[in-house]
Amino acid sequence: MSEMAEPAEAEEITAAQLEERHIQRRAELQLGPARVGSGISSKEPVEMTTINSVCPSCGQRDALEVPAMFRNLGDRRFPCTACKAASEAKEAELRAEEEARLNRERRERRGAEILGVLRSIGVNAWDHRDATLEAFDAREAGPGVMQAAREFLDEVRSAGEYEQVRGLYLFGGTGAGKSHLAVAIARALLLDPDVPSGEVVYDHALRLIGQIQRTYGSDERAEEVLQRRIDARLWILDDLGTEAPSADVVRRLTEIFTERAMRPTIVTSNLSPDQLETRNPEFFRVVSRLGPRYFRTVRVHGSDRRFAAA
Repeated sequence: MSEMAEPAEAEEITAAQLEERHIQRRAELQLGPARVGSGISSKEPVEMTTINSVCPSCGQRDALEVPAMFRNLGDRRFPCTACKAASEAKEAELRAEEEARLNRERRERRGAEILGVLRSIGVNAWDHRDATLEAFDAREAGPGVMQAAREFLDEVRSAGEYEQVRGLYLFGGTGAGKSHLAVAIARALLLDPDVPSGEVVYDHALRLIGQIQRTYGSDERAEEVLQRRIDARLWILDDLGTEAPSADVVRRLTEIFTERAMRPTIVTSNLSPDQLETRNPEFFRVVSRLGPRYFRTVRVHGSDRRFAAA
């Protein structure tokens, strides 16, 4: 049996050689040069021609240079450069308006939901239904109050887990708007979908004192009440100083303030920190945690808003 011949080694063909063969074959068949856009083009330059274009918006006529194969298209309606740019700008404007509308609707829906969230964290959602920073009348309180509130909110929003944030101590006469500001800051923070409602705790001081007293005899329950305040991303203690807590309650409050040192905390009171201790000497341990190192103290001036006309 004769030996089989080894297969010839495959000839390597380059793209340029393939194109050359294609051109030669078309010439043999008298097909002319390769069609523009076919993917394989003739080495000869493409013949060009000029057609007229009329802008459908402004009627401006332009001469467009196109491959000769389009010579029979006649007048075409293509937007001129200026009208095309104007159309693109208008489309971008409409997209921006639509995005703004959707964002506004999302904020409105979230704003309606937020009242339930505020109620769940301890806020009287009926009394503070309209408590926002934008709705706060700062004419009596002074611009420094709003600046302090906004700066505190910005710091809370931007702070990392272990970044220090000095607390905000708001004091002033009854009805001056301290609670409004505290709730407004909580609302603004909770509007962020990344902030769960459980991370904000709002306490009226008198109610918290009663809650602590009801844990007596149950160390586990007491630990739960304290730990929720200690772990909160933002803790608000409203109307501190109107009560006369026992030494044990003050000890528990001191524990919370100690654990929350340099973490976002708001305290409102009719009294300054010094007046707080003068009124009730038991508060001296708490007051030492309210000093300028840990809290920015701001006085809120103003008459009692509760007597304002509806």
